[in-house]
Amino acid sequence: MKALGLFIASLISIPLSGFTVSALWGWFLVPLGVPAIGIAHGCGISLIVGYLKGTESEPESTGELPLVAAKALLNPPMYLAVGYLVHLVMGL
Repeated sequence: MKALGLFIASLISIPLSGFTVSALWGWFLVPLGVPAIGIAHGCGISLIVGYLKGTESEPESTGELPLVAAKALLNPPMYLAVGYLVHLVMGL
C-alpha cells in the first residue's frame, strides 16, 4: 500500500518538477538568450537529470517510503521558492 503512495507521489512530482524547471529556466537562462521552455520540456529535463544522477539507494524499510514521497513532493516547491528569492535579488 505504501508503494502505491510512493507511485502516486511520483506522478504528482513529475509535473511539479517540470513546472519548477521551466520557471527557473525562465528566470535564469532566458535573460542570457537561451530560448524559453514549457512545462513538458521541464519534465523531460528533470527526468534526464534524475536518470543521469542515478537512483538513490532503495529504502531499507517500508517506514522510509513516506519520507521518500515527502521529499519528492516538497523539493520542487522549495527550489522554486529559493529560486524566486534569488530572481527578486537579481532585479535590485
